[in-house]
Amino acid sequence: MNISLGSPPMSTIGIMDTGSDLSWTQCKPCKRCFKQQGPLFDSQNSPTYKPFPCNAKECKYLGKDGFCDKKKQLCGYNYTYGDNSFTVGNLALETFTLFSSQGNPISFPMIAFGCGFNNGGIFSGVESGIIGLGNGQLSLVSQMSSSINGKFSYCLVPVSSQSKHSSKMTFGGAGLPSGHSTVSTPLLLNGTENYYYLALEGISVGKKRSDINNSLARNSSNAFKGNIMIDSGEI
Repeated sequence: MNISLGSPPMSTIGIMDTGSDLSWTQCKPCKRCFKQQGPLFDSQNSPTYKPFPCNAKECKYLGKDGFCDKKKQLCGYNYTYGDNSFTVGNLALETFTLFSSQGNPISFPMIAFGCGFNNGGIFSGVESGIIGLGNGQLSLVSQMSSSINGKFSYCLVPVSSQSKHSSKMTFGGAGLPSGHSTVSTPLLLNGTENYYYLALEGISVGKKRSDINNSLARNSSNAFKGNIMIDSGEI
């Protein structure tokens, strides 16, 4: 996903991940970084970069993944993903800039993100970090919610056509499903987790259908709370 950080905006690429919340990029000075094609983000060159102190509410949103750098009295994070990729750094505020269908970039100031100084794992080097689109309070979708009404969508083109066409990411009402024969299903919540869930009612193979026992996937009011998690990330 193409995105720009800081002031002036520095273009970068992050892996879109609906299964995590924190957006982060590799930052100078890097103690341990995977090799990337573009330059590292330098917070000293951006006047809109502001690290969070340990007592900030945003630091508490990190939960067990957050810690306090007592020497600098700054909020730190330590994230590990399902494929054992990891990032360690500081939580900070910065301006995010996205491309617009109207042609002019749109900036979102004061977005909480991770400035990673110790990162590694399964990365190709095209990307410099991850864009967290989960359901938690630190996700980019949640932080932009007042502007996009909590809505986003993405359309992935076939791998065979990626050299000619790019996949599309849409924020706001334009992402709502529409068109002839279009069907949709709601995203659901399941407890306090920050993941997106669906209500899986059955599986069909050919003409044979197997119904799913959904008694465990309902809440006290007998409404679906979701029984299958969806995640754009890879393991």
